[in-house]
Amino acid sequence: MSDLIARFGRIAILILVGLFVILCIGFGIVYFQQTNSQKELRNEIDQISLVVSKSIPNIESLGAEYENTNKALAPLDTETILQTIVSLAEDCGIDTSPESSMFTISPIVASFPQQVGNGQYQVTRVSGIRAQGEYASVISFVSAIDAGKLGSNTVLKSVDIGYVERNPSGGRVTKGEIVIIDTVATVNLEFYARVVTTK
Repeated sequence: MSDLIARFGRIAILILVGLFVILCIGFGIVYFQQTNSQKELRNEIDQISLVVSKSIPNIESLGAEYENTNKALAPLDTETILQTIVSLAEDCGIDTSPESSMFTISPIVASFPQQVGNGQYQVTRVSGIRAQGEYASVISFVSAIDAGKLGSNTVLKSVDIGYVERNPSGGRVTKGEIVIIDTVATVNLEFYARVVTTK
């Protein structure tokens, strides 16, 4: 009988150890799942805290921003648009003199209306702006347009960049001559102006 009790005691101990191990594994799984949930919640709290911590702009700064946007979307005449583009090219170091043929703009054909969201805009397309010169000057010109230096109402539609050889004296390039390799960018832009409708 004492053998039976000893065996039963050993089996009971093994069963208790087994239950303890199973409970520990179960608690471990729950703990790790909870840890992952807590990390996700902490990340969400951090992201929300960033949004909430930003100060709300005051009414004066919003009013000033609204006025600046309206000024930027004011209609521009063709001459002003062309002067703005030429001035930016000159600022970037591109020779815009007609004799050099390093900077040309195709004629502006016409403006056209376009619906954008809830607003009606008059779009002036300026296609075929060709800037030729040193790499740094041409890339500076394209980068300035892309950065909005022509105004926030300007959309850079496309840019093609290539290279062309030219004779330092301006004539045709012949075999054996020293040549200059210029960078050439052809740029297409659109200028947007808000159409004011009277009711």
